[in-house]
Amino acid sequence: MKFITSISHLISPELAVQELKSQLPSRAPSSLICYYTQDYSADDLKAAYTQHFPNIPLIACSTCRGVISDKGTHFGTVIGLMAIYDDSPSVFGTAIAEVGKEQNVAQQTKKALDDALIELDRVGELPSFILCHPTPGIEEQVVAAIDDYFQSPVPIVGGSASDNHIKGQWSLFSEELTADKGVVMMLFYTETKCTHSFSAGYTETEFAGTVTKACGRNLIEIDGQPAQEVYRKWIAEHAQVNVPIHFEFDLVTQYSLGRKVGEVFNQSYFKLSHPIRVSGKEGAILLFTEIDEGDTVTLMDGNRQEMIVRPARVVKDVSLGKPNEFSPLSAILVICAGPMLYLKDDIYELQQHLVKAIGPTPFLSPFTFGEQGRFVGGEIAHANLMVTSAVFHH
Repeated sequence: MKFITSISHLISPELAVQELKSQLPSRAPSSLICYYTQDYSADDLKAAYTQHFPNIPLIACSTCRGVISDKGTHFGTVIGLMAIYDDSPSVFGTAIAEVGKEQNVAQQTKKALDDALIELDRVGELPSFILCHPTPGIEEQVVAAIDDYFQSPVPIVGGSASDNHIKGQWSLFSEELTADKGVVMMLFYTETKCTHSFSAGYTETEFAGTVTKACGRNLIEIDGQPAQEVYRKWIAEHAQVNVPIHFEFDLVTQYSLGRKVGEVFNQSYFKLSHPIRVSGKEGAILLFTEIDEGDTVTLMDGNRQEMIVRPARVVKDVSLGKPNEFSPLSAILVICAGPMLYLKDDIYELQQHLVKAIGPTPFLSPFTFGEQGRFVGGEIAHANLMVTSAVFHH
């Protein structure tokens, strides 16, 4: 397999796709992965791609404000493209599901997988890896449907479609269809080794409580008290910082809420939930994830320097302690938009750490409103403020 990335800041979808194509070899790629900011119409981009890359499997997802790649850090009106070349037949398949108001998310996800496997003539075969991009609000249902469909822990790396200001201006598309609510997936059937990771990188604090009232993504009470009051008190006692009732973005990014998933070598690992804002009259907190009554939530502390180096550490961990024997071909890293917005100009340092960790290797990273992956213990989950990655290597 061979991977090549290309970048365009041209505003016209037609001219941008032409520019992206001009940075690639003349032969047609085997598949394409695209991330683009909300400045582009998904319908117009799809039309340009199908004209210039006819019959090529493609998945595309909107990203928050920009992308990072081996070629640099790119903000503004931008499209990032990864082209994959593989001479083996039936290696890549796309699955896309548009979910309307009256449609069942799990059923639509499974139908999309059915259609993809039939098209690939791979019915009954497990993919070696799935890249998955749902829209916000349906992620838990999507990952549960994937697990239920395959009945096996298929590696999955994913990220929720995003926009610049959490205004619902996200979208996604494949070579077949565009959608503003749904999921798009690429199924990989490759012999090239792919190591995946799902990492939080936050430290648990001494503050924890039980969810005593919740509804969907609204965390209403912790230990019988209004959730936002408990959350603000925890931060004040832990960090000696007074949190206003209307949360400041930097604080809620640095201090997330974690739920323990499992342990490795007596070390707990967590899935994180990012508070968005106070919700309703009950002092509830609206999250980017679902929350259940009876869950134990822990205040988590995200160190700024740790956020900067964490994606690079994720890549290094793939070497399994044998960096001299590690020869990466490419990487797809899904990075939460929260830390990117929190880090501001330090995101450029994050990209430089990634380049040092992976070497002269093509990689592409969007900024998403939620991350999906499989933990080291095999648990599949949707969470926030995470780094989820797929590193292809010899």
